[in-house]
Parts: sequence; structure tokens; C-alpha cells
Amino acid sequence: MVNIVGYNIRRLRKSKRLRQEELAEKINVSDATVSSWETGRTEPSIDKIREICAVLHCNMTDIVEDGVSRYYATTNIDTAIDELSDISGLIDETIERLKAIRNKY
Repeated sequence: MVNIVGYNIRRLRKSKRLRQEELAEKINVSDATVSSWETGRTEPSIDKIREICAVLHCNMTDIVEDGVSRYYATTNIDTAIDELSDISGLIDETIERLKAIRNKY
């Protein structure tokens, strides 16, 4: 299983140029605890995630959601809408052709 929470904590921590020890100190846990979260051995409580967000200036979704999946889900939805719009146009065209054929006979 992918360690989304730990990966995101690490990514966001590094983007703020904080060491594990510095983040740990700011949220009153040990650096071993931060390491454990980042490696996926354990996960922080919701309260600790809130504290992490305050320190890293991010939203909870930045930590608990998979941004890549979110991007592809949105992209796939947009693609599906475009494709359905194209299909809808083809269906309308086909209906008009069938009506024209029906009117001939």
C-alpha cells in the first residue's frame, strides 16, 4: 500500500526546508515519530495533522490526499466530458441522417 500521508508530510516539510527534527520540535513529538510517519510505519492523528498543517502552511487535503490521483481524476473527467460531447454531436448527426432517410421513403 502506498504511504500517501507520509510521502506528503515529507514532501511538504522539505518544500519548507525543515529537517525532521525541526518539524518534530514545532509539533511536540520526537524526530523518530516524524520519521515513522514519513516511512509509513505509523500515521499521525488528526490533531497532529492539523498541527503539521499549521507549521507547513497547508490544508489537510494536501497531506491526506493523493495529488496525482486527484489530478488524473480531474483530467479524466474533463476528457470524458469532451469525448461525450463529441459523441453527442455524432448522435445528433446520425439522428438527422436517419430522419432524412425516413423522409425519403
